[in-house]
Amino acid sequence: MVNITKTVAGALAGLIIGNGLMASNAMAGGNVRLDAGNASSVLTTKYWGNTPLKDLNFFGKFKMTETYPSGTNPNKTSFFSFLDMTYPIGSGLSLVAEGQFSDTIVPSFGFAYSNKLNDNFSIFTQTTYSLNKSIDASVSLGYSTKLLDGIDYFATLDSINNVAFDGSVFGSEMLSAGVKSNGYSAGLAINAIEASKPGFEMTPLNFGYSAFISADF
Repeated sequence: MVNITKTVAGALAGLIIGNGLMASNAMAGGNVRLDAGNASSVLTTKYWGNTPLKDLNFFGKFKMTETYPSGTNPNKTSFFSFLDMTYPIGSGLSLVAEGQFSDTIVPSFGFAYSNKLNDNFSIFTQTTYSLNKSIDASVSLGYSTKLLDGIDYFATLDSINNVAFDGSVFGSEMLSAGVKSNGYSAGLAINAIEASKPGFEMTPLNFGYSAFISADF
């Protein structure tokens, strides 16, 4: 119970800090997305904007996952959030300072790169080193095009990988596709998750699928 309380409190702390930054900034926005999948439901809130300090930006995420009961395993609720502070240094590159909030607060530092390649394609990648001796690397590829008047088609591929120095690995890939209009979107997603125990002993690849709805704010 203590660990659950610490996890919830830590994740909410990240969300509260982010909301405080948004409240102090007119140049802020966000998105909330609900995925209903075959094994779990996930509620994800993202928020971003500029801080009062010149050129210093923020991006945060709050994620709540409800895993369905399976066999003798009961349903499980988990929370996670992070908050990034970024400072651009030119050519799409930024310095990143990140705090991950769960049962503990884990600081990390690294670089990010973002670029809109043309009217249809975009790329974002980030690599950070955390003080719990692990490396996080993420890549997001986006595609969008006009489908009908006022309706866009979009697809995104998100890859997140964590490698700890003890040999444990976590990787998650998600492909989402759907339609968007006036800040609202809906679609389908498939994901694959793999992990390993210390020493790179890999566990079986786990596939899932979901339907999602989201809204910008």
